[in-house]
Amino acid sequence: MKTLILWLDAFRPDYISKENTPFLFDLKQRYGLTELKPSFGFSQASWFTGCYPNRHGEFFVYNNGEIKVNSWYLRLVPKLLRSHLFNLTRYLKGNDLIAPLMDIKEISNFSITREKNYHHPHKLKTLFDYFRENNLSYLMYYWPLIIENNKTRLTLFTKGNDKSKLQKSINLIRKTNHDVYFFHIAELDAVGHKFGPKSQQINAKLREHDILIEKLVREFNLEKDNVLIWSDHGMIEIKGTINLEEVLPKDDRYKKLIESTMVKFWFYDKDIKKEILQKLKKVKNGHILSDSEKKKLKIDFDTNENYEEVFLANPGYLICPNIWQKQPIKGMHGFDYSQKGELGVLMGNKKFNKKGNMVDMLPTILKLLKLKPREIDGKSLI
Repeated sequence: MKTLILWLDAFRPDYISKENTPFLFDLKQRYGLTELKPSFGFSQASWFTGCYPNRHGEFFVYNNGEIKVNSWYLRLVPKLLRSHLFNLTRYLKGNDLIAPLMDIKEISNFSITREKNYHHPHKLKTLFDYFRENNLSYLMYYWPLIIENNKTRLTLFTKGNDKSKLQKSINLIRKTNHDVYFFHIAELDAVGHKFGPKSQQINAKLREHDILIEKLVREFNLEKDNVLIWSDHGMIEIKGTINLEEVLPKDDRYKKLIESTMVKFWFYDKDIKKEILQKLKKVKNGHILSDSEKKKLKIDFDTNENYEEVFLANPGYLICPNIWQKQPIKGMHGFDYSQKGELGVLMGNKKFNKKGNMVDMLPTILKLLKLKPREIDGKSLI
């Protein structure tokens, strides 16, 4: 028996239709579909550990740790090459977790939250620890990396578009014999950001993806193998913007990290903290998270490396400019997950519960593999 885990980045539950995704539509009709609520924040740790952020400690790619990012060399190369050089440099140092490159004017003020990928030893037990303990072989292709039984290698001269990645995935399946295969396709996320989740461009990409997904799934036996197709989040339409650069003062007494949907603050002076919080109270379409909200969202950390205060935009409002976008875009995710369009999905050749959380993915996979999880927040969806 083999297990396929296919990660569809930014795939909404309502993207499945008979017209655009006939193969996935048929799977849904036969086995059903689970709506997955993501863990708050931008981190893969909740999926790999089965724990919420306040336990695994990760909230975002960047935080305010002690060791800051060394980025001076990035200014010497063209913009199109900076992200590749940034991650290649990190990889050569043994840091094999691919990190999105934010504004290089800001990056040197912050730290990388997690340097190494999740198959490396972690303070919490990860999916890979269960594989190792039970002698299960695995292959994870997360372009441009292949992680095969604890070893990471670069896929040199391989294109990063989803069509090339899916064909590479099929070739890897045919050349190897592992218990678990993990693949990732990502173009829906970029299309949703640029054109919006209800655009014709999304529909075209869905039709393309459905064909590719069917080819990949056909490499497995739907009667004998485990097939899980899931997404980490959805995408909702942007209906307005918030410009906090016009509101926040330039002052060395505090630090801010402006993202697309939230701003994280660290303060070094009580007066400036009071001033900024007062200014933010007057901003429409967003608010400072209360202590009770932080607890509810499972981001009540023991330290302030991840933030001291957080301003969160209301669903559908983009904070712009930010460390990713200088101009408005048409789709975004990462709000409070109160909107159905932000939910992810879980489906495959098994019947799962109708609703779940991202932390439920690990125990669900372990149950399919007849393994028992320990000390986690999630519960099996089977």
